[in-house]
Amino acid sequence: MLDQYERSIEEIREIERGQDGTVEIGTTGSILRGGLSELLAGFAATHPKITLRIHEQSPAAQITEVLSRRTDVSFNRSVPRDHELAYEYAWQEELVALLRTDHRFAERSEISIDDLREDHHVVLRPDSSDFAAYVMSHIISAGFRPRISQQVTDAQSIPSLVAAGFGVGIVPAGIAKLTSGPLVFLPIRPDPPISAVYIVYHHQDQAPSLQLFLSELRNKLGRGPDGMSHVS
Repeated sequence: MLDQYERSIEEIREIERGQDGTVEIGTTGSILRGGLSELLAGFAATHPKITLRIHEQSPAAQITEVLSRRTDVSFNRSVPRDHELAYEYAWQEELVALLRTDHRFAERSEISIDDLREDHHVVLRPDSSDFAAYVMSHIISAGFRPRISQQVTDAQSIPSLVAAGFGVGIVPAGIAKLTSGPLVFLPIRPDPPISAVYIVYHHQDQAPSLQLFLSELRNKLGRGPDGMSHVS
């Protein structure tokens, strides 16, 4: 009986320290490929009593889920506007051009967006997220409106459509990881577009497991103990 009581007390203490519990995580497949999966695996290895549950969701759905407290944290390419949410800069990655291997420019070492003005484009639906709108605005700033063949809501859907012959795409560099098929990824020069990733959470959520998770991430990403937190 005494051993069982002591185990129960220790379990309670672990929960209070954030060393036991569950963290519900919303993100997209492209962000997972861009480095998040390795970060989560590292945390899981050092905190085996904390369960990480990953939910692949659209950026807008992620924000809704954090607001409703159904998920604890979102990894998002868009900055939230709701005053109940806080966000921290996590990392950034370049966007690259995605072409089939039989494209006329496939042998190049780099490409400009203007080079792609005659192509059909597979794009993120501009109204699906701030990131999607940013990508479209970057194309338009090159001096043309793209001829759109297909629109999707997740960047990781673009490679299969490009491989099938629907045109070219502009995607985060992390998409190149684990992507197979007759495709090449070319750096965009000059002035490569940049995608930032943000950690988004409810600023009133003081759950110990979430706070430990955020603290460990800040250490891994080289942030201070309070990160770069903003309340929007």
